[in-house]
Parts: sequence; structure tokens; C-alpha cells
Amino acid sequence: MNESNFQEILRNVDKRPITLIKMDIEKSSALKESVGNREYITLALRHNYFEKTRKNSICILELNYDNRANMTEYLLGVVTNKSAITTFETRVSINSLSKIYMSSFVDLSSKFKDEKIEKTFKTKLSSELEVINLTSATSKAAINALLEDKNNHYALNKASKILNISKSKDYIDLVQEDAENMALKIFGIDVNKKTRYESRLYEDNVIQTDLNNLEGFTKVAADYTGRVCYVKNQERLTIYHSNKLPLEKMLGVDLIYINETMGSIVMIQYKMLEKEYEDWVFRPDLQMTKEISRMKIPESSGSREGYRLNSNPFFFKFIKREAEGLGSSFVISLDHYQHYISTENAKGPRGGERIGFETLKRNYLTSSDIINLIRSGYVGTHVQETKAIKIIVDEVAKGNKEVIIAWQDKVEQS
Repeated sequence: MNESNFQEILRNVDKRPITLIKMDIEKSSALKESVGNREYITLALRHNYFEKTRKNSICILELNYDNRANMTEYLLGVVTNKSAITTFETRVSINSLSKIYMSSFVDLSSKFKDEKIEKTFKTKLSSELEVINLTSATSKAAINALLEDKNNHYALNKASKILNISKSKDYIDLVQEDAENMALKIFGIDVNKKTRYESRLYEDNVIQTDLNNLEGFTKVAADYTGRVCYVKNQERLTIYHSNKLPLEKMLGVDLIYINETMGSIVMIQYKMLEKEYEDWVFRPDLQMTKEISRMKIPESSGSREGYRLNSNPFFFKFIKREAEGLGSSFVISLDHYQHYISTENAKGPRGGERIGFETLKRNYLTSSDIINLIRSGYVGTHVQETKAIKIIVDEVAKGNKEVIIAWQDKVEQS
């Protein structure tokens, strides 16, 4: 198993500890005799059993075919879905199951390097619980112990690939879902009734042309450039999904909201927050520095029609990286970020920069706050700027590289 995959597994179990599931003889035999593919199974138990089990976490199944030790089999897989299916039960889906080689959980614990962790693990095993949730430390010890047997490398590599795919997919899906929900809420659209769709990378923008009309609302345009237009009564909103597209390379943002009615534009870059101790934080990196360097609008010679509380259109939205959904988030303007990062609050114990819920001390906007500001036209570009930027954004979305070059030259001169 290569070092990269090994480290990916360790990072995962540190944030999403391993779940052990001990299946009795009846269930184990039924699974063995099932006609279906044993690489994928679903289990349903009372809510409390899977309360601490996380989506995209590793799971180890113990299958007992007899009371004798040599009639026990172990499978390792990844929890790819978790949902409540009744008032009393939660269902989990476990994918990419592969056999791992160990004689028992107790035998595995004997390979732990830390005696305290080994003792804690054995105490948990002594319970009669069907589902056991390990701690992060015990999970890492279990992975290290499994790694000692080369026969287990196949299962661990397989799980690592699934986790890598899930991690990138989670980010794209979270940003996409939040973008849609936020855009529709601006005009009072019930997000529970809207038609679901996805727009991820270049190729996926094609999907937008086939979107169905939203119930009770009219979609007036959808094209291959990643642009979708909605209308409700006298209000009109155009959204560009710019993630990984030329627009992001030009402006450093993931989403562009154009409030056609108020003549304003707001642009948002998404960042994921990671759990660190009692807070969720983001640590600024080179990627963010590059994005901020592109967040510039050339000075306009036109009039400043329409009052704006803040005419700088650039904002950041920070979202908890939670497998179950978007979770909590906060929004701050580019101006606020640049001010904050220069203060002592941004410095961690070792001098590193970070931003989070606690470090900002509630000095931020919520999702509903930014929605109301966008809808009112109280933030974003002025009318004349909006008219000009709209044309430029549309041309860039169509792939006009000359416009990008001209824009960059103008920004550098400003």
C-alpha cells in the first residue's frame, strides 16, 4: 500500500472513526447465502446504533457462521449512505466490501502499539453491543495493525480510492446544492419542490439546457455556458456556476449572482471548514491567495446609480465539511477577510493563520443574511458597473479568451 493511500485512510479515520458491526449467525448466514453482490450491503437498526456512524467512514463487519472462532469472517468497506427510514430505524449502506485477514478483534488489538488504547478497545469489545463506534485514536491503531498483514492491503487500497472520490464529490455537491438553494431562496422559491439538477465541471454544464421548469416559476434561459435565469413576478435572477470554469480563473469565485431587477452583482467563493478541537476552521493557503489576487473590478467611469451599503461584490462563504449535509456556515466580505487576517485573532497558538466561528466571535453574516442583502440590492456592484460586467461575464462564459486578456490588462492598470 503506497504512503499516499495510507495517509488518506489515517486522515479519514481521525475525523470519521471506524464502526464495528458484529453480525449474529442468522444474519451472517443469510448474507453468505444471498444471491446479490457481497461488495455492497444495507443494514437497518434502531437510530441509537448508528448515531455516531458517519457517512464516508470505514466500517468493519464481523460475520459469524458458527460459535467456533475459525468460522468467523471479516469484511472492510466504506459507509456510503446513512438515512432515517422509519420513526425508529436508520439505514446505512456499506460499499466496496473486501475480505480482511484477522482471527478476531481481540487478536487485532494485540498488535496495537499503545497499551492504553488496547485496554480501552478490549473493554468495548467485552460489551454485547452489535455496533461499536471506535475513537479516532483506536481507529488509527486498528488501521496500523491491519497494515502489518500485506493480505489486507487490497481492502485498504480499495477503501482509500472510494474515500478520495467521496471527498472531492462532497465538496462539489455541497457547493452545488448550496448554490441552488441560496439562489432559489432569494426569490422565495420552495427548495423542497424544485427540480434537482447538477452542474459541476465543464462537461456537466450541458445538463443545464435540459432542466425542467420549476413548479410555479418560469425558467427563461438555460444554456451551455453554465448560465441559468429565473423569474418570479417582477424579479429576475441570473446565476453563473463558475467553479473550475474560465470565469473562476478570471474573477476567483465559484458563483456569480446577477440581480437583474436591482442592477447588482454579488460573487461568492466557497471554502470548506475542517474540525479542529472545538471549532471549525479554514487555514488560508496559496490557492486562496491566488483567488484573492483575481478578485478585482476595474474602476468604472460611469455614474454610481443605486445606493450600496458595500459596492465590493466579492464574498466568501465558509461551510463545515460535514458528510450529512452543508451544516452551519458563515459569510464574510472580501474587505472583512482582509481586515481580519491582519489582526491577532487570526493567529493560532503556533503563529499560523486560521479563520472560524470562534475566531470571528460571531462577527459574520449567516446564509439568510446574505440572501436578503442580495435580494434587496443593498450590496454588490452599482447599476452601470453591473451592465458592463454582465456583458463581459457572458462573453467569458462563452469562451471568449480575448475578453479575459483585456480584463486582466485593465485590472493590472487600475
